[in-house]
Amino acid sequence: MMKLSRTLAKWIIAAGSLICGACAMAAPNVFDRASAQSGASAPKTVSADIVSSSLDVIPGTDFDIAVRLRHEFGWHTYWINPGTTGKPTTIKWATPQEWEIQSLGWPAPDMEQKGPIASFVYSGQILLPFKVKVPIGEKLNQSKKISAHVEWLACKDICIPGQADISFSVNIAPQELPAPEASLIPQALAQIPGEVNTSGSIKAYYEADRLSFEVSSSMGSVENRLLVLPQERGLVDYDQGFVLQDAAKAKKLYLKTTEQFQKKPPESIKALIVADRPRSTGWAVQTDIELAPGKVSRLPFLALDKPAPVQSQVSLSSLSAILFAFLGGLILNLMPCVFPVLSLKILQLVDTKRTKGPLWVHGVAFTAGILLTMTALSATLMLLRGTGSMIGWGFQLQSPWVVAILALLFFSIMLNLLGLFEFTAASHLSDARTIRKLPTHGPQGSFWTGVLAVVIASPCTAPFMGAALGYALTQDTWESAAIFLALGFGMALPWLVLTVIPVWTKLLPRPGAWMVSLRRIMALPMAVAVIWLFWVLSHQVSFYGLVALLIASCSLTVMLWEIGRSQYGRGSSAILKILTGLVAAACIALIASGAFTAARHVQNKGWERWSEQAVLDALEQKTPVIVDYTAAWCVTCQFNDKVLIRTNVSDRALAELGYRKFVADWTNRDEAITRSLASFGRNGVPLYVLYNGTSGRATILPELITQPQFVEALKRNCQQ
Repeated sequence: MMKLSRTLAKWIIAAGSLICGACAMAAPNVFDRASAQSGASAPKTVSADIVSSSLDVIPGTDFDIAVRLRHEFGWHTYWINPGTTGKPTTIKWATPQEWEIQSLGWPAPDMEQKGPIASFVYSGQILLPFKVKVPIGEKLNQSKKISAHVEWLACKDICIPGQADISFSVNIAPQELPAPEASLIPQALAQIPGEVNTSGSIKAYYEADRLSFEVSSSMGSVENRLLVLPQERGLVDYDQGFVLQDAAKAKKLYLKTTEQFQKKPPESIKALIVADRPRSTGWAVQTDIELAPGKVSRLPFLALDKPAPVQSQVSLSSLSAILFAFLGGLILNLMPCVFPVLSLKILQLVDTKRTKGPLWVHGVAFTAGILLTMTALSATLMLLRGTGSMIGWGFQLQSPWVVAILALLFFSIMLNLLGLFEFTAASHLSDARTIRKLPTHGPQGSFWTGVLAVVIASPCTAPFMGAALGYALTQDTWESAAIFLALGFGMALPWLVLTVIPVWTKLLPRPGAWMVSLRRIMALPMAVAVIWLFWVLSHQVSFYGLVALLIASCSLTVMLWEIGRSQYGRGSSAILKILTGLVAAACIALIASGAFTAARHVQNKGWERWSEQAVLDALEQKTPVIVDYTAAWCVTCQFNDKVLIRTNVSDRALAELGYRKFVADWTNRDEAITRSLASFGRNGVPLYVLYNGTSGRATILPELITQPQFVEALKRNCQQ
């Protein structure tokens, strides 16, 4: 039923897109007429003009021109094969008699994937180059006009057909004269993939509805992505996605074919091969690829067919994703990575003498800090997603310098709770009255506590959160923002209620001397958080990186001690404060520079380093597989590892059932792991995936699961 619903949804989306595209293509002037009648103007999408290499040309020679398309931000047009839906840009030339004009090729497009819809598009500024041949019999000292009618389909949130009639003139002269923008022509030609003979370098086989390409490493290096784009439309079903399989001497690409292909497989196809990003570090070539019948493994396609998570056998809707995010936010308050920050709120609620204003103001400020930070975080994720970056929940802790700064921040809070210094902008006060008039903690303090709570909560994934956040990153901006705000509101709600309902505040104990002891006790979870962050950093940097952070901590301690002496009316050295502050900043700068970055190698009781190729190899041998997606900064991951995944009971069950065990370590940024998480509808860890050795079917386990349930899931996976 679930598979049927996914298939139905896919067809509905595809059909809707095709209908919209067809309507736009069939009636290109309807939109313009409707706009004229209503008085509204059509949105600006694409502008077109002609760029030439020459102003004066010589009879019997040739010169280059290019149609320049300039796309407004967010809009795109299509390649000669637009993909699942869309319409390629067309150009019809009108030239003087006997003049010839020839296309020099199309630049490599970008691939845009939205759900089941794959499109090959252009954005920004793009130039489509042509060569013009001037007849030898043209008379000198006359002007000739070349015109073009350009039609395109521009798409963003909607698709709008567009057209332009453009032209330019050249003079027939005895000597060539370059045009002002002639330098753009070589740049345009450099973007055209070269035509190469790949005989022997590319092998292609088809079987049933499956097609495989094996690209030799002699073609060039491939780091993250390989695409084979047939110029003829309708041969490959890109809705099904693709799998890049690494090998020692070649890269393998697996695609699904269409019914058109299956009815009459072609002997060869003319295609564009794109590796990574050809406009930066990648490459692209055009070639004819011979196709032959042969054996094509089913395993990569089984890996694409991810089942629904065990804990949720139905697809998420926007409403259920918001509810799950809200519940996940409530549970986050109980997670060990959040409690150290919330201990500050506990002190603030109790210490009414130093709380400025009514408690409900602090509750609202704390909530505002959480919601605004969640909004900023979701906007950042959406922006990075829009640029094609592979990124996920907790991404900031994949940067060692962020971990180091958080460690120093928590270390400072710990020293504050121990009474070494006070948070105040008035640290220059030096008389004894400062002790009696320590600064109050206003609502702005509550706001920043909310900000800090979100920053430090991001390594945690509570129950219900994983599916909700994974769903959020596949939706449009407004739905994603609503899900993130629901997560933040769930996190803030207990504290907001506690401060808003007056009856509950009466249950708080009265201030007294016991608060000094409580404050020092609350320094303990801060110390634990500092130790945890040091431990996380130890998996990201070398020994010398930890030494740098230790030196920064010692320098910071001296600086804060000097600030505390000044606050409590004792003498202090301004020079010492400046020097120690500079030392701490220099240590963080060294960590941020990458000088101490070290790769993490996980070897633990037979667990192997994850790669997509290693998993596929294991499945080829009919071996069941477990993949543990984890990170050092993920507290839930570490808890599950100690009490569930790597216990004697689990090790014994995994060994008896013959599992191959893989660790996908996401402590440092890894785009391959991020893509793999996204393929399961997730954008954070932990994630536990079981593969059946016979069918290759993948099963996702819940984030939190008991030992008996885990062992039962291992057995059930082998029996499917």
